[in-house]
Amino acid sequence: MKVKNHVGWLTLSGLTNQARNDAQCDRCTMLLKFSNWKGHNIFYSKSKSSRHGFLCIKCATSKNREAKRKVTIQQLDEYIQKKFRQIIKRGKEDKLI
Repeated sequence: MKVKNHVGWLTLSGLTNQARNDAQCDRCTMLLKFSNWKGHNIFYSKSKSSRHGFLCIKCATSKNREAKRKVTIQQLDEYIQKKFRQIIKRGKEDKLI
C-alpha cells in the first residue's frame, strides 16, 4: 500500500526519494541530496511535509540509545529494486509509443 504526500509516493516503510532540494536530516542536519544507498538517492520520511520530518539513510539505519532503527538494509534493497523495475517499465512503454 502506498500513501500520497506533498512531494511523491511513500511506501509503508517510509522510504522515499523526493523532497525539496534544501531538506535536511532531522538528526544530523545533512542535506538529503547526499543521502545515498548503492548509488541511489533515498531517505526516510517521518511525516507528510516536503521540508521537515526526514532522516538520512545513515540515521535511519543506525540504532542507538535514543532512537530505534527505522528501516533495515533488506527494506532499502527491496525499495531500490521496486524503483528500478518501475523505471525499466516506463522506459519500455516510452519506446512503444
